[in-house]
Amino acid sequence: VRAAAVRQRLHEYAMDVVTIARDETMNAEQMVAEMSARMPSLDAGSSDAFVAYSEAAKEAVAQILARSSGEINGVSSGMDHVDKLTAGWEPGTLIILAGRPSHGKSAYALDFAHAAARTAGPVLVFSLEMTRANLAMRGLASLGRVNFGSLRTGKLDDHETGGVRSAHAQMKN
Repeated sequence: VRAAAVRQRLHEYAMDVVTIARDETMNAEQMVAEMSARMPSLDAGSSDAFVAYSEAAKEAVAQILARSSGEINGVSSGMDHVDKLTAGWEPGTLIILAGRPSHGKSAYALDFAHAAARTAGPVLVFSLEMTRANLAMRGLASLGRVNFGSLRTGKLDDHETGGVRSAHAQMKN
């Protein structure tokens, strides 16, 4: 939605530029001033859509210095080895989790979401391949340390039932 809105504002601005450029009543300086005045704020996901390269470099140096302390810069994934690779989940960064079918990608993604929720607050999860009940079942299995197969069949012993109840209570929070 945000990308479509930016595209629309760019389109409208481009049409304004064409109209101004064809206006024979203005000189070049007036055209540039008018085009600059009409330039929209193009927020494509950050509050600083246009900045000088030197400002971006200043921010980068500050981030590098902050990371040199060894602490992660973003939200922890809950797994130290992943945090070392990614420096944590940071706003504006796309992390893609890929692998072969049935190798635990959804379980890892939910583990990451649970860790982020514990440290940073509510998390929203989208899945294009699993139902919400199936995602929740995987989350219950992971948090409750219960075999996913037991949840699918519904054949739980007392220990597993307690694990599901504990996981459900954690998920509510």
